[in-house]
Amino acid sequence: MQTLYAEHPDLREFISRLSGEKTEQTLESLTSIWEMNRNEASERAQKLIEIGFFQPRGSRDQPTFWVPFLYRDGLKMSQGLADEPEVMPDDDAQGRLSI
Repeated sequence: MQTLYAEHPDLREFISRLSGEKTEQTLESLTSIWEMNRNEASERAQKLIEIGFFQPRGSRDQPTFWVPFLYRDGLKMSQGLADEPEVMPDDDAQGRLSI
C-alpha cells in the first residue's frame, strides 16, 4: 500500500476509505463509501482501474470493481460483493393507503 500511496497520493483517500469493505464493489456502494454522485464515483473507479487497484467486472450496464489479492490484506478487506445501500421507503410505500 505504501508504494501505491506514494505513486498516487491524489487517490489515497479513495483507496483508504475502502478499508474494511468487501473486495468487490458496485458504483452504488462506491457512491456511498466515497460520498459522491454516481458520475464522480465512476471517474474515480476508472482511475483506480488505470493504476491496477481495481479490476473491472460485471457488465457495461452494471459494472463491479474487484480488488486484487495484493491489496486486500493491507486494507483488511473481506471477500465478497458489497451490499447495496438501503433505500428507506416513504410512508406511502410501506403499505399505507393514501386517501
